[in-house]
Amino acid sequence: MATRQLSLLNLATVPFHDDVAAMIKSAFEPLVSAGDLEIDLSGTKFDLPTYELEFVKKTAWSPVTHKGCQFLPANYGVSGQVFVESIQRKNFCTDVTRCDTCETLFRNSKDELGKQIGQVAVHEIGHLFGLNAAADFKGADVEGHTGDAANFMFAITRHKDFQLPELDSQRTRKYKIVKGDWLSKIALRVGFWPPNEGWKLLYALKGKDGKSNKELLRSGDPNLIFPGEEIWVPDIPQRIAFTRAAELQTKSFTAEQIATMRAFVQAGKTIQ
Repeated sequence: MATRQLSLLNLATVPFHDDVAAMIKSAFEPLVSAGDLEIDLSGTKFDLPTYELEFVKKTAWSPVTHKGCQFLPANYGVSGQVFVESIQRKNFCTDVTRCDTCETLFRNSKDELGKQIGQVAVHEIGHLFGLNAAADFKGADVEGHTGDAANFMFAITRHKDFQLPELDSQRTRKYKIVKGDWLSKIALRVGFWPPNEGWKLLYALKGKDGKSNKELLRSGDPNLIFPGEEIWVPDIPQRIAFTRAAELQTKSFTAEQIATMRAFVQAGKTIQ
């Protein structure tokens, strides 16, 4: 049986690349020690059957993933690619029109940025090695993802406590309306877009008490709000803390996942 190669392209350009490489080698050590896999760190293209993981430095941002000063990538990578800039720039802003109110999700250290790049790399390699269906392990969705933050195939949108900001009543805080505010203006600041529709999301947002902003505004008219009134808006520090803790939780593969990947690699299968 031929040993398959995993080639890591552009690894040397990645922040904390030594730590990223160490995580990849540790995660797939069972396949290496069994003689099923070799990992090449130089980015060489081999003649033998090869799997390639490319570290991509640039992200194609869109109006959906880049709102003012806020960068919210739809994902950190796809099978065979890691979007390094997406991981670096992912942030949350109290006011998306003011960059001084934004905080990067993964701070520039090996324990945050380096760890997340490594975990995303392992996740995408897992897809390359066949973890792409609910049958791969218990609790996975149709794409092989899980809500278990301790698993390499974790996707935060699968987490039991995840909600989109416009639906997340638990991670909310009160905002006091000031002169010159209107709902569309506030909605724009908190990132509820598009600008001509965002006010509807804000108007419907429920807070920790279960009441929506529609119920809190005394006029009953979204076009008529008064200074001093308080409404619910997303609590950004809480959202950062929740997301950071879930994403950076140390992860591993299950024995079932290892067995699936070994069988896939031994058979020389590929999804590329």
